[in-house]
Amino acid sequence: MKVNRLWWIAGILAGILLLGAISYVVSYQILEDRRTEGMEETKAFLEQQEKGVEVTESYSFTGDLPVHILYASKGNQEKVYYINKKDKAILETMDRQEQVSREEVKQAWKNNCGSCIFSNIRPAYKNERPLWEITFKDGEGRYGLSYFHAETGEQYQKFAFKNDE
Repeated sequence: MKVNRLWWIAGILAGILLLGAISYVVSYQILEDRRTEGMEETKAFLEQQEKGVEVTESYSFTGDLPVHILYASKGNQEKVYYINKKDKAILETMDRQEQVSREEVKQAWKNNCGSCIFSNIRPAYKNERPLWEITFKDGEGRYGLSYFHAETGEQYQKFAFKNDE
């Protein structure tokens, strides 16, 4: 009788783990679909507006408004396009050579925040400005966001959020 009860418990636990794994995969897929929603349409829009352009990198950023940031090349010319996700309008265009590199921005951030732990860097667009967004944890364990001007590399904004663990 005890052996039979153990099989039931093991079966129930296996079922719970399986449901948890399925829920995780489905949730991840939903979030990934929302993050990349409309990206193919935005790429097609850019290719229609700028004939012969090839998109090499794409990012999505939601600040004041949802923006798709596309890195594209045409011949030997490389540009960064900031496109309004909803209106399909090009908000700004920047030559890739004019954009401060990720490494330079990361180094500038590191010089300002020596005790911080770097997490990620990605392009952003806030208040009609092309920016770099750096995510990190500071020395006090807070989650932080730093924004740097994409053209000058100067710090634009910095936020730190208290961790309520």
